[in-house]
Amino acid sequence: MALKFLTRFPSGNGRLISIEREENETVVSFAADPRGGPEALWFHFRLQETEPGSVPPEAKLRLVLRHVGNLLGGGDPAALIPVVRSRGQTWTRLRHGVPRLEPDGQMSATWAAKYPDPETDVAFCFPYGRDELETLVRKSGGYWNRDSIGVTTDGRPLLRLANGYGEPGARLPGVFLLARQHAGETPGSWVLDGLLEELSRQKARNLLVWTVPLADPEGIEEGAYGKDRYPWDLNRAWGIPPMRHEALAIKADLRRWADRCAPALALDLHAPGASDVDGLFTFLFSSEAAPGLLAESEKWANVLGGALAPAFAADRFKRQADYPSRWETPNFTRCVLEEFGVPALTLEIPYAEARGRILTQKAYRQAGKQLAVAIAQRLKSRVG
Repeated sequence: MALKFLTRFPSGNGRLISIEREENETVVSFAADPRGGPEALWFHFRLQETEPGSVPPEAKLRLVLRHVGNLLGGGDPAALIPVVRSRGQTWTRLRHGVPRLEPDGQMSATWAAKYPDPETDVAFCFPYGRDELETLVRKSGGYWNRDSIGVTTDGRPLLRLANGYGEPGARLPGVFLLARQHAGETPGSWVLDGLLEELSRQKARNLLVWTVPLADPEGIEEGAYGKDRYPWDLNRAWGIPPMRHEALAIKADLRRWADRCAPALALDLHAPGASDVDGLFTFLFSSEAAPGLLAESEKWANVLGGALAPAFAADRFKRQADYPSRWETPNFTRCVLEEFGVPALTLEIPYAEARGRILTQKAYRQAGKQLAVAIAQRLKSRVG
């Protein structure tokens, strides 16, 4: 038996602390790597057995996530439910984490897992990257046009999907969707995936939809979590001038979109703290610069909350965004409200569980489909 801990692949993250043998059980202790920021949460690593023929049938594996208290919102280890995938198989959830108090008072979370033979990927939540996005585009049968709207700080393409290009002065209702400003918040991608697939299934033409589904491809590829990441949190880079090149490029695309439709809604998809299990919820941003938009944004919040209830929506679905931040610059939602005069919301999607329901890829995508139906119906009534 010779187990390797690997992270050198797209979205890979994690720091090995130790691999120990205890009778028939191998214990892998690891930590999430903050990758250049004050917040840590995301991990995605691969366990590879280099001598599979030497593994006895009774071999067991235990995973131990250390330093849980340092994770954003990681106060309840029992709420953490990572995902695993053996080579050639689909992703599945582990069971709820089991809290373990270390001798020095630190808290860890542990999980029992199948011994990797020959290898197993372990991640905080279901990864979503360029491959999954390409699958979505391919399955849409040409409904989604894929275009580059610029490059990232390190030169990666920044992609936008659109169900049409409109034309200057057009009045078709428009929706702008954004996800993965924080690279590790993959639940937003899976909900967006379901939303976009449902629109393509409907072949919806009563609205113009533009979306930047992977706002921080650099962080995604590097396996960064991204919250408050140095040198500047992307979701706090939307001032004048923008503090990240990605924000500059997306803001330019927002102007093109707003000129080619009647802007109706901008939606930014995120994930909350690690232990949040209340359900999906939205943040409302009040603004002295755009006071009249709060009422319309709240109407949209009512529409989205109704679409997600009762299975997915938190009891307190609408929340006022007055949480503290390390940054004084505006986020995407406030930028859209104040600079573009468009109703805007932030949607938060838990990493593992909502209202007692374990969130699978299918569940995330179902939530997205329900959102798509509600958005299309509301805008269809406007066109009609």
